[in-house]
Amino acid sequence: MDKATQEARAAIARTDSRELAQLCVDICEVHKAAEVKLYDVTESSLLADYYMICTATSDPHLRALGGHIQKGLAEHGVRPLHVEGVPASHWMILDYGTVLVHIFDPKTRQYYLLEELWSEGKVVYEMAEEA
Repeated sequence: MDKATQEARAAIARTDSRELAQLCVDICEVHKAAEVKLYDVTESSLLADYYMICTATSDPHLRALGGHIQKGLAEHGVRPLHVEGVPASHWMILDYGTVLVHIFDPKTRQYYLLEELWSEGKVVYEMAEEA
């Protein structure tokens, strides 16, 4: 394991996973992500404590959301262990160890239906629908 990965893991270990997940939600709300949902999957997943999913309105918005999350968490000393996907794929995942953040465009989110996979998880946050 390289030094950067070791440092990222150490920073994540020092950060409460619920706090980290809430920071992701807050950043997504500020930057106009749609349909933000946060799942507590501590009882049903070995991979993470929280899964967050949100929708971007376009490829540039998807790129921007990923960048805002990375920058916002970096300000708290936390860097992702891994980033997968690019805006052209209409999907991006940011792996923060205890928190996995999925950003989709609307069609790709509808196609994968991750919410169905996480149905055993407890929804701890769901963005209110706009009137």
